[in-house]
Amino acid sequence: SEADGHPPGPSAPPSPSAPRFPRRLFIISLFDGVGTAFVAFSSLCESYHPGRLGGGWFAEIDHKLAEATERTWAEAANITLRRSHAPFYRRAAADVWDLFRNQGTSIHSMLALIEPGAMVLIIGGSPCQQLTTMSRLKGATGLCGHDSKHFFAIPLLRWAVEAARPDLTTHVLAENAGSMLPIFRHAFMAALGLPKDPPAAASATSPNHKQPIPTGGGRRAAASNNSEAEARNAGYAPILCTARFSGF
Repeated sequence: SEADGHPPGPSAPPSPSAPRFPRRLFIISLFDGVGTAFVAFSSLCESYHPGRLGGGWFAEIDHKLAEATERTWAEAANITLRRSHAPFYRRAAADVWDLFRNQGTSIHSMLALIEPGAMVLIIGGSPCQQLTTMSRLKGATGLCGHDSKHFFAIPLLRWAVEAARPDLTTHVLAENAGSMLPIFRHAFMAALGLPKDPPAAASATSPNHKQPIPTGGGRRAAASNNSEAEARNAGYAPILCTARFSGF
């Protein structure tokens, strides 16, 4: 134990009563759907880092889904506000490209609410209709496809955030089709600033984050991740690009 001068093992979570990491987390979710990513991070932070999740914004083109998601979190905030910190979750745009219109007014509005030195996690699972080799053209159109081209909103948003607020630490969590053709897989990784063939699911992180580590399985995964690596090679596992939250 720490009391005996020995740090806890790698699986020991931080104590909720004494959070070790003061950095606040804000989430921007693209292609949000019903907001399940924010649900996961909200639960995680509430369990291990109470009050560390400042809030988030999302882009979702389906108005019914977006209205239900925003209403749910607004109601949750009204209930919990009386007794604890309640993270907000607001719709920033319908179409992801709306974020970049009018000189990025929506992006600047979000960043104006984030305190200096905070962490921004950009999440996105862009359409894979033309990217996967299971598509009608066997993935030939790839990232140039009518739907799959929207992937580029993810690295572009990261660039915009870092250009406007270099004090922030940014992370990207991007999911897409594991069966894409090599040329598009390389473009996918390059757009996120990652090597073509990471040893595992690679890390995409800003220069402020000094020690990114691989997490999960990949093309050259360790023995413990062989099943995921085999699934990806077989063409039905997603590529996951994430980063260790060592500063959170």
